[in-house]
Amino acid sequence: MTLTNGVALGVYGNYGINFQGGSLYCQGTAVSLNVLTRYQTVQEQPATLGGSPSALLYVGSSVGTIQLRFTDCPALAEYTYGGATTLLNNNNKPYGTFIFSDCQLRGTSIYISQGNSSGAIHVGRRIASATSSP
Repeated sequence: MTLTNGVALGVYGNYGINFQGGSLYCQGTAVSLNVLTRYQTVQEQPATLGGSPSALLYVGSSVGTIQLRFTDCPALAEYTYGGATTLLNNNNKPYGTFIFSDCQLRGTSIYISQGNSSGAIHVGRRIASATSSP
């Protein structure tokens, strides 16, 4: 999936985007950021649609590349492990490439675990206020 040119994507349900293969390329511009978020951050609702939110980007079985550039990812003002504030959870899968550069990660968490595999985790420059897993 490719998202460009300042697009906004609001999701709901347990997993916003549940990867069963494939890749995500999300490229905004410096003056027109793309936005990835849960619908509740845009419009308050009396009930949460789709159950208990987990990660906005969730690796169900496999993923190729998740690449975000010039993307805003706001989260709700709450903290629950693996809950609505989680941007990415690779579900302990030992593969995938995750690239975040020139992004705004506001109030969100990223959970990346390599399981029993070897490899490297690289964090790009200019990433704002990301929290790590416990």
